[in-house]
Amino acid sequence: MEHQIRDYYTDDEPGWLTCRLQAFLDTAYFDDVRRQKESYSSASIELVAVCNDTVVGLLDIERMTTDTQNLGMIWHVATYPSYRRRGIAKDLLHEATARAREMGMLRLEAWTRDDAFVNDWYQQMGFKPISAYYHIYATAEEIKRTGIITSTVKGVHPATSYIQYVGQDKEFLKQFKRVHECRRYDLDLQDE
Repeated sequence: MEHQIRDYYTDDEPGWLTCRLQAFLDTAYFDDVRRQKESYSSASIELVAVCNDTVVGLLDIERMTTDTQNLGMIWHVATYPSYRRRGIAKDLLHEATARAREMGMLRLEAWTRDDAFVNDWYQQMGFKPISAYYHIYATAEEIKRTGIITSTVKGVHPATSYIQYVGQDKEFLKQFKRVHECRRYDLDLQDE
């Protein structure tokens, strides 16, 4: 079945949310559930891949301007699981990079966790690894055992926590059951 790459329309929101949810369920982002699609304060590229009136892929990029550079931040890229390996994400990225260049973006930045198939895809698409840090999801038992979080407010007892760790102590990380490496990739749009 052929897919069509087109702009996202507000009527696509239910399909966009379903596609993103289904695509993330078998990844390290399985619990990053959205109830509505966010809108962006800066100029953006919001694309969907549609097959038989169903959203089967999506890609959102927001333009971010720094003092030295105009870049695009990839906030979402996903393909419905049963439509993977058909070139949908590649086609979305191809259209998005063309539009990003037209908007004067010099590079695209993307962050992802440690799912091998996702990281492999970014590298196959020409993205270069830049940096990484860790996401720790601490349970109540881990918080109590490690003392990583305490509260000075009477009656407040941390039950779970999401923590960003920028250190490199692997022994420290072994204290927690759920740890993900969050990796940054860049695609230089001036190279092509």
